[in-house]
Amino acid sequence: MPQTNLLIKLDGLTMTLAKGERRQHLVRTAELELPPRTAVGIVGESGSGKTLTVSSILGLVPFLPGITAGSLVLGYDQTPDNVWRDGPWLNRRVYDRRKYFTWQRRLTSRMKRYRGKKISIIFQKAKVSLNPFLKIKDQVFESLKIAGESPNIDSALYWLNNCGFNAGEASRIADQYPHQLSGGQAQRAVMAITLSSQSQTVIADEPTTGLDAKLQVETLIFIKQMLDKFERSAIIISHNLYSLAKFTDICYVMYRGLTLEKGPTAKILEHKGTNHPYTQKLQGLVESGDVVGQTQVRTDIAGCPFYANCHIYRKFDAGAQKRCRESEPPKISLDSDHYVRCWAFEK
Repeated sequence: MPQTNLLIKLDGLTMTLAKGERRQHLVRTAELELPPRTAVGIVGESGSGKTLTVSSILGLVPFLPGITAGSLVLGYDQTPDNVWRDGPWLNRRVYDRRKYFTWQRRLTSRMKRYRGKKISIIFQKAKVSLNPFLKIKDQVFESLKIAGESPNIDSALYWLNNCGFNAGEASRIADQYPHQLSGGQAQRAVMAITLSSQSQTVIADEPTTGLDAKLQVETLIFIKQMLDKFERSAIIISHNLYSLAKFTDICYVMYRGLTLEKGPTAKILEHKGTNHPYTQKLQGLVESGDVVGQTQVRTDIAGCPFYANCHIYRKFDAGAQKRCRESEPPKISLDSDHYVRCWAFEK
């Protein structure tokens, strides 16, 4: 798909944490493409870099140096905006703390035109993300202001009604504080606040955290219905591959900071042994007593971060194993819209 048709095009993201004189890569060569009116999923276990990746898109990286390589183009206006065009990583030999801090401040200012207005986020644990000192209606009012609308109770009730509350319940919820809501009510209130900003893209960072299994499914179905109804695009983050099955069109699989596989969600879910070895473990295709990712490997190794847990790696000869450990696997296309990063697929 041409870049101009994408709302978000993230390419080659590397995120770094400085520890004294040493720098550790937390994310490397991550990428993401978001077409309009499309739901994209990012899946991976804790520590894989999912939240850091979307935080970089929003310009919400709290540490230095943070983003040290990559390109981010936002296509919400007629002219695509390369928001990282002046990143200080252009000279990688020297880490200048002052340059990084100045650039992050500049990026924060630049992203104000997108955050809330073009891109909104639902953080983990809905109750925590709500302002405990404001009633729900006042928080919807703030989002309406972002959308350029006059804040009024009728508009607030409209969005609460559209997000699963009936007329009587919406009036009651509007006058309540977050601590008075149940987990499911808080999740719907957050959706009302997010959608009322009328941003084109909604990022949902593990939106079902803390909910029971039944409510998790209901919440994801509800979010999908709302996105379809209002023709929004979405990035949905999850540690559970199957929770994304019915709710996303495209899926990215991340492990220890590296994007290992990308393709249509239906292909990522196929049980044919043709996916990345890590994806196969997420699918449950590889029968093993090991916990997925149990053996920890540094994120800043040169090669594949999954090699220590890989069932294919164990079958390779010493030369092939050395390549897995020391050389980052390239993208290998399985189809026009599907690739993996794994030396085992090299022809």
